[in-house]
Amino acid sequence: MSSSPPEEPYYKVVLLSHKDSDILTLSTAKQNLPLDYPPIQTVDLCSLKVDNDMLNAVNEKIVGPSTATNNNTEVLIIVRLLGRGVPGFQHLLDHAHKHNHYLIVVSGIPGSFEPDLTAMCNNVSVDTINEVMKYFHADGCANNMNNMLRYLADHLFKFGYEYAPAVTMPDHGLYHPKFDGAENTMAYLQECFEHSDKPTVAVIFYRCHYLSGNRAFVDALLDELEVLGVHSIGLFTETLRAAEPMGDVNGHAVERFPTALTYLLHPVTGESMVDVLISSMAFAMGEVNPDGPTLGNWSAEGIKALNVPVLQAINSVGTYDEWKESSRGLNPLDTAMNVAIPEFDGRIITLPVSFMAPVDETNSVQYYEPVVDRVVQVAKQATKLATLRHKPNSDKRIAFMLTNSSGKAERIGDAVGLDTPASIMKVFEAMKAAGYDFGEDGSLPSDGDELIQNLVDRCSYDEIYLTEQQLANAAGHVQKEVYQTLFDTLPQRQKDHIVDQWGKPPGEAYVHNDAISLAGLEFGNIFMALQPPRGYGMDPDKIYHTPDLPPPHNYFALYRWLRDVWKADAIVHMGKHGTLEWLPGKGVGLSSDCYPDTFLDDMPLIYPFIINDPGEGMQSKRRAHSVIIDHLTPPMTTADGYGELAQLMQLVDEYYQIEMLDPSKMPLIQRQIWELIQKINLDEDLSFILNHDHDHHHESGSAHDEAAAEEKGDHHSHSSHDHHHAHASLDEAPKEEKSDHHSHSSHDHHHGHASYNEPSAEEESGHNHSSHDHHHGHVSRDEAAEEENSDHHSHSSHDHHHSHTSCNEDAEEEQSGHSHSSHDHEHSSEDSHEQSSHSHQSHHSHEHPSSEATDSHHNQSSHDHDHEHSSEDSHEHSSHSHQSHHSHEHNHSHSDAEESNDHNFESVLAKMDGKDFAHLIEDMDGYLCELAGAQIRDGLHIMGKVPEGETMIDMLQALTRLSNLEIA
Repeated sequence: MSSSPPEEPYYKVVLLSHKDSDILTLSTAKQNLPLDYPPIQTVDLCSLKVDNDMLNAVNEKIVGPSTATNNNTEVLIIVRLLGRGVPGFQHLLDHAHKHNHYLIVVSGIPGSFEPDLTAMCNNVSVDTINEVMKYFHADGCANNMNNMLRYLADHLFKFGYEYAPAVTMPDHGLYHPKFDGAENTMAYLQECFEHSDKPTVAVIFYRCHYLSGNRAFVDALLDELEVLGVHSIGLFTETLRAAEPMGDVNGHAVERFPTALTYLLHPVTGESMVDVLISSMAFAMGEVNPDGPTLGNWSAEGIKALNVPVLQAINSVGTYDEWKESSRGLNPLDTAMNVAIPEFDGRIITLPVSFMAPVDETNSVQYYEPVVDRVVQVAKQATKLATLRHKPNSDKRIAFMLTNSSGKAERIGDAVGLDTPASIMKVFEAMKAAGYDFGEDGSLPSDGDELIQNLVDRCSYDEIYLTEQQLANAAGHVQKEVYQTLFDTLPQRQKDHIVDQWGKPPGEAYVHNDAISLAGLEFGNIFMALQPPRGYGMDPDKIYHTPDLPPPHNYFALYRWLRDVWKADAIVHMGKHGTLEWLPGKGVGLSSDCYPDTFLDDMPLIYPFIINDPGEGMQSKRRAHSVIIDHLTPPMTTADGYGELAQLMQLVDEYYQIEMLDPSKMPLIQRQIWELIQKINLDEDLSFILNHDHDHHHESGSAHDEAAAEEKGDHHSHSSHDHHHAHASLDEAPKEEKSDHHSHSSHDHHHGHASYNEPSAEEESGHNHSSHDHHHGHVSRDEAAEEENSDHHSHSSHDHHHSHTSCNEDAEEEQSGHSHSSHDHEHSSEDSHEQSSHSHQSHHSHEHPSSEATDSHHNQSSHDHDHEHSSEDSHEHSSHSHQSHHSHEHNHSHSDAEESNDHNFESVLAKMDGKDFAHLIEDMDGYLCELAGAQIRDGLHIMGKVPEGETMIDMLQALTRLSNLEIA
C-alpha cells in the first residue's frame, strides 16, 4: 500500500501593527517583492475594540480557508506594538504557540528594546528578532520593509530571494518627484534661488509619508505650484521641534532653529531660498500649555528669522464624504491637531488638501487622497504671497476695506476700540515712506476726518444721503456685462442661491446706468473701499441672524472687482470686524461652496484686530485665511467680570470651544449656562433679548466707541461699533415699510457712558416721534438732557444706559437716597416743520414690591418723568396720535410671578434648536462683554501711537488686572 505524496507547503505572512504607516509602507514594499512571494495580510491593531475583534482577525487573516485545509502550513506573524492592552491579545499568543507559528513581537517605538516582548516570541531565534528590530528602527521605508520580508522568507521559510541590510534614513531631507537623491534635489533648489527670478515655495510634510510612499498630496501641491509659475520643493522631517543654534538665518543669530528648516537656507549666505512655506505638519513647533497661558518661545524666533509666510495645509484623518456633508466642516480631531494648535506658531490657516481613502480595504490600507480643487486653492494662495515678495513696493496694489455693515454714513469704519480713520492715515504715512505709490502728486487728506468726509461726499451706501450723482461719481463701477462674467465664475449652487434671494445680476442695490457702483477712494495704487451691507430691503435682524442668507450682488462684485479688474495684490481689513468671515459655509475647512472661499479666493487678507477678542478674530483666521495684526485696546480702565459673572463668561467661552471640538457635550454646557444665568438673575435681561424681536427693532453699538466719538464731537461717529450679531434699528428698514407708520420707537442699548443716535427717514419728512431715554444707574436728568441736546442727530431713540458702578458707589447712593430706577422720558421734535395738532398720551404703570430688608431711607421706587414737547415745524401736518404705554415692574423679592417667569423662560429655552441657542449665546456674549467691557478714558486707539502720560498709566493698570499670566 503506497503512501500519498506529502502536501506542498503553504506559506503566509501576517503583519499586525498600531502604526498605519507600517501598513501603508508594506503595501508599497509588496510591489517590488518576487511574484512567488507568499501572500501577506495586515491587521490595524487600532481598529480592534473588543476581544471578539481579535478572534475574528485570527480566523480571517491567520487561519483562513487555505490554512484550515492544508496541514503543511507555515505562518509568520509579525506584531508591532505601541503600548499594551490590545483587546484579545492573549488569544493571538495562545493561537501562535498552539499551532507553532513563527511569532515576532517588537516595539513600535524607534530604538526601544523591551525584554517582555521578546519573551512573547515563538519559534524564532534572538538573532532573527534583533535583525527585524534593525529594519524597523532604521525606519520603515519601503526598501527596508522589502528587504526585511526577503530576509525572513530566506531564514524561516528557506527561500533564496537575497536581501540587503537595513539602511538608516535621514530624519530630514529635500524631496522632488523629478529628482533622485538629496544632492540632486539640493542642487535644484540652489539653482532656482541663484539663477531664477521666479519665487520658490516649499511644502513641508512628515518623514513617515516620505518613507511609506504616501506622497500623493505632496506631489499634487508641487505640480500645481509649478503650473502656476513658481518653483516648488518638498521638505520631509520627523519633527520641527528638533532644533540647533544657527549663527546666520537671513543675517540673524538664532539660539534654536528647526534643523529641518536649515535645508532651506543658502549654505554660504544663510539666506532663505524659499519665499513661502506650506506646512502639512500637525500640532505646533513650540510647546503648548494645556493648563494655562502659552507663552512665546523659541519657535516664534525661528519663524521670525526665516521671515517667510507659513501656510497650514490640512491632511484630514476623516473621509471626503464626511467633510463634504458636514456643515461644521472638519471634525473635532482635525480642528484640534491641524488648526487650533498650529495657530500657536502663527501659521495662516488654509484648507483641507487631502482625506483618508482606502487602497486595500481588506488589509486596512489607507492613504491621503488629494482633493484637486482644494490643492489648487492652497497653491494659488501660496503663489500670491510668494509673488508679493518679488514685487517692489511701488508696484504693489493694496485695497483697504472699511467696515460699514449698516450702510450708514455715521457708521463708516466703526471698528471696535480703533480710531479707524486716524489709524489708516498713520498706515498711509508709513506706506509712503516705504515707497508705495499714492498717485502722481501723492497728496492725501489732512487727517482721518477729512478722509471720511471725502468718502461720504463722493459716494457711500447710506440711502438717506445717497444721490444719483454720487452713484455716478463712485470710485468703482462694474458694468452689467462685466459683472455677469464675474458672476458666472461662482459655483452653480451659489449662483442659484443669490439669484433666488436677490434677483438676476446685477441686482437692484446701488445700480446706476446698468452698472454696480462701488463706494471708495483711490490714491494711485491704493484703494480704500467700503464693505457693502450684508443685505437690504428686509428686517435688519433677519439679515444678521440668518446664517445661510447669501450676500447680494454688489457685495460679491466688490471683492471680485478688486481682484480681477482693479488687480489688487492684497486686502487690508481695518479693525474688528467685517462680515466676510461670517458668510454662509462650513465652520472650518471650507469647500468651494463656502462664500468666504469663493469671494476672497486667493487674495491675501491682513486684518488689524483688537487684541482682547481672539474668539472673533479666530473666525477670520479659519474662514478667510487672514493674518491677524493685533492692536492695543484704547487707554482704559475696565469694569471686568468677577465671581459668578466671570464664571458665566468662562462658560460661554467653553461653549464656543465645545461647539467646535466636542459637540456631544453641548447639552451639558447649555444646562450649566442656564443654571448660572438663573443663579445670578440674568434671566430677565435675556428674556428681553429673546422676546424683543416681536416688538422692536434696535441697533446695538459699542458704548465705549460711541463715548469716544462723543468726546471727539465727531458727528459722523466713525468710532462707533455696529455688532453684527446685535440688532439693527428701524432706520435701516426698507423705506416702503417705514412709510406706512407714523410712530416708531427705535431702541439703542448702550452699556457705558453715552450714545450717539441716528436720524431716520421719517424724521426728515416731518413725522413725529417719541424719544424715551431710560437711564438705569447714576445718570441725572440734567446729564441725560445734556447728552440729548449735544446730539443733533437724535430724534427718536429709546436708549437704555446701564452704567457700571462699584459696590461703594451703590452704597453711597443708598445712603443719600438716590433712586435706582430713574426714568427720563423726553418727547421732542426738532424738525423744521409745523405740526398743527398732536396728542401725546403716556401711561406708565410701575409696581415696586418692597423687600423686607429695604432700609427706610432707600427709595427703590422713585421715578422722575420729564416730558418735554417742543415744536419747531414750518409745515402743517394732520393730527397724529402718539401713545406710549410703558409698564415697568421692579420686583426686589422672589415672587411667584418671577418663578413662573423663570419657568416660562426655561420652557422657551428647552424648545430652542441648536441654531436659536447659538444666536442667544452670541447675544449674551455681546451683553457680557458690555457688562465687563472697557470704559474708554481718552479716545480710541490709533495704530502706531503709543499711549502717553496718564493714558499710559491707565493702560498698564488695565493690563495688570487681566486674569491671564497670573498677574495680580
